[in-house]
Amino acid sequence: RGTVSGINEGMTVIRNINKDVTDTLAIAKIEFGQFKAEGFIPQGASCYPMQLAVNDLKGQISFSAIFPIEEKNISVHIDAPKATFSLYGSPNQIAASLFMQTFTELEQQFSSTPDTLSELKSRLKQQLKEEILGYHQQQSGTCTESFAHFIDFIFLSRNVLSPSEKEYFLRSLNLQSTGQSVWYHRLKALDQSVTEAVSPDFLVKDINGKEVSLKDYRGRYVLIDFWASWCGPCIEEMPHLKQLYDTYKPLGLEIIGISIDKSQANWKKVAQKLQIPWINTIDNVAFSSNVANQYEVREIPANFLISPNGKLLFSNKHEGALDIALQDIFKK
Repeated sequence: RGTVSGINEGMTVIRNINKDVTDTLAIAKIEFGQFKAEGFIPQGASCYPMQLAVNDLKGQISFSAIFPIEEKNISVHIDAPKATFSLYGSPNQIAASLFMQTFTELEQQFSSTPDTLSELKSRLKQQLKEEILGYHQQQSGTCTESFAHFIDFIFLSRNVLSPSEKEYFLRSLNLQSTGQSVWYHRLKALDQSVTEAVSPDFLVKDINGKEVSLKDYRGRYVLIDFWASWCGPCIEEMPHLKQLYDTYKPLGLEIIGISIDKSQANWKKVAQKLQIPWINTIDNVAFSSNVANQYEVREIPANFLISPNGKLLFSNKHEGALDIALQDIFKK
């Protein structure tokens, strides 16, 4: 049962969206701002996401709400002009509707924030990730896990995250479910495509003017290290990188350092002072460099480990985390 503010007469449609082609479960008329819809839930579809859509007869006002379907009576109030809804049903459905309201508000704030306000935009993006991961963890192993998978997939499809952020987000989901939700399988497919993505090739020049291309190092593990002569944290981690290079170079590791210095003179001076033993190159237009843009580098130091067949294995691991990752790869 439901009530609708802003629509006196219209139609309500309830759809199961857990399939590649959505199923219509029920259709009902809205009369005097009220409706009653009844239908059957497909076998095995309990707790999967469903869409409740309302439209006025003139086609001028429409609104849809998404929440998990269950074999229970549901009461809903929809404010169509304000695009909000309140749900009264099982605890799972109420929790889902409250989450959706928070998620929608945050997403609207993020979308309306201009890119020039980068600090605020970054903070809102972090809040979005935390809300979604928190809801996912709460629903893991429960009836509404498939609904959480739906939310995860929709968020990842928005292209809010960079490739490296998307990879980390997918790792954080820890997808171990044995469920048959279409959204779970879509997440697994997305996870595989992100993990197997071929890293962008590039062409830069080393300190002697020789051209260096990533594809020339196929067959070896390559750690791409973005840095600059003016970057204090970059300089601080160089001694540790040297230790790792000495340890793993004999086992097949190469490091390609890419400076984003604008001044070649400063880059060469600091590189020679540090006595960097690996391939040392420059792409000297700061964060606007072609290579930095290809790898979506927004801050340094930044690193990316590429497999012998050109796949991105991980990004932005430093010090102890980098040690553990390399130990695991080389089993040393």
